Order: sequence, then C-alpha cells, then structure tokens
Amino acid sequence: MPFHDLFLWSHILFGSLALAAGTLAMIVEKGRSLHRKAGRIFAAAMTAVLTTAVALSLLDPNPFLFAVALFSGYLLFTGWRAAG
Repeated sequence: MPFHDLFLWSHILFGSLALAAGTLAMIVEKGRSLHRKAGRIFAAAMTAVLTTAVALSLLDPNPFLFAVALFSGYLLFTGWRAAG
C-alpha cells in the first residue's frame, strides 16, 4: 500500500503543521500580521489534511471518517468565509 502510506504520512505532517499554526494564531494578538499569516498557514494545512483524509477514507473505506473529513472541511470553509 504505497499510496496509503504516502497519504497517511502527508496527513500526519500537515496535521502537525495545522496544529502549530493554529496554536500560534490563537496566541498572537488578533489583527496583527503574524496572526493573519498563521491563520493562512492553518487554513492551507487544513485543506491538505482534508484532501489526504478523503483519499485515505476512499483507499480504506470508512464512512464515519469520510463524514468527519467532510464536516471538518465545511467548518474550515465557513471559518474562512467568516474571517474574510
């Protein structure tokens, strides 16, 4: 399963990046340049997490995790719309 492992490790990498960027965005004062940059990195990393999660749930079918991925994508989209 080389594709499964590639998507899994990418999912872990981007999830870790999203966790770090999200934490930084929460710590830095709202409206500052660093806050906005961290938020953009968080959104980009979460988009990659969403993409890899959907791929993983299709390679190893799991309807629950597929639904969690779609719901997380919905929350990411609505958060991005509210921020912009």
